[in-house]
Amino acid sequence: MEKSGEICKKHGCGNCCNPVRVRKGFKSHLGDEFEKLPFKDLEEVHIPIDEIETTELEAYSCDNYNKESGLCRDYKNRPQICRNSACRALDAQTDEEQQNLIREEQSQDFLVCKK
Repeated sequence: MEKSGEICKKHGCGNCCNPVRVRKGFKSHLGDEFEKLPFKDLEEVHIPIDEIETTELEAYSCDNYNKESGLCRDYKNRPQICRNSACRALDAQTDEEQQNLIREEQSQDFLVCKK
């Protein structure tokens, strides 16, 4: 099966878009490039429960996220940061494996802290 970002469209998954989560400090690493993205700071830090001692993610809403469909309004022209998703479903070999991995991703729990 081809590795493709079309998987999220195929399975109706917008998990990495709502909210967008990036490692703490990533915004300053990108500098001015980050300011051009369609993201708004939610003023929250999300900590995955299963990585509570090692991972802090800053959370952003995305202006291109369509709440009704759960998908990107401009998927074809989405920013590079969105194309570089680390979703494990992109490496899956079958539709069933993709669906199972997507369900796992969607059920991940986070501790949400206000900045």
